[in-house]
Amino acid sequence: MATEVAFYFLIHVSSVLEELAQGFASAEGGENEYR
Repeated sequence: MATEVAFYFLIHVSSVLEELAQGFASAEGGENEYR
């Protein structure tokens, strides 16, 4: 059961990190995309 919790935690963290990475990338070069 601990393995399932750890697996779910890893998936959640990876998804959050991916969203943060996309937000940071859009903040870095977002101005060029909208033009």
